[in-house]
Amino acid sequence: MKHSGAGIIEMLVVVAITSILIATITPSLSKIIEYSKATSEIARLYQSLQYARSLSKSYRSRITVCPLQSGSCSADWNSGFSIFNDKNNNGVFDSGEILVLKIAIDAKDFLSFPKTKISFNDLGQAGFSNGTMRFCSQKLNSEYPQQLVIATSGRIKRQDDKNLNCDD
Repeated sequence: MKHSGAGIIEMLVVVAITSILIATITPSLSKIIEYSKATSEIARLYQSLQYARSLSKSYRSRITVCPLQSGSCSADWNSGFSIFNDKNNNGVFDSGEILVLKIAIDAKDFLSFPKTKISFNDLGQAGFSNGTMRFCSQKLNSEYPQQLVIATSGRIKRQDDKNLNCDD
C-alpha cells in the first residue's frame, strides 16, 4: 500500500529548518525595527522644528520650542517639548500666547539639547550659536544615535553619527 503524505521525518526536517531560519532572522529584524524607529523619530523631531521655523517666518513672530514645565522652559528635553508663540521672548508660556504643538517623547528614548529653548525670530533665525539636539532610541544604548544640528541662521540639518554618545 502506497502513502502519498509526508512522513514524520520529513515534517521534523521542515520544522528544524524553519526554526533555524527564524532564529537567524530575529536578531536582524529587531535591529531593523530599532533603526526604523530611530529614523522615523528623528524625522518627526526635524519636521517639528522646521514647522516652528516656518511659523516664525510666515507670521513674522517669535516662535519658541522648549520643554515646558509649569509654564516655563526647562532643560528636560526627555519629557517632550512644546511649540508656542512667545511674543515677549521670555521662555515662559504667558496668557495670550498660543500653544501651537506639543511633542511627546517615548519614555524609553533619550533626547537632549544644550539649551533650555530654541527661539526662532521673525526671519527664522535661531539666535544662538550652533546647537546639537541628540536623540537615542531605547535610552543610552542605542546602536543608531541621531542628531539635529541647529545653526544660528535657523537651518536644521540631520546627521547620523555612530560615534555619538548619548551618555554625556
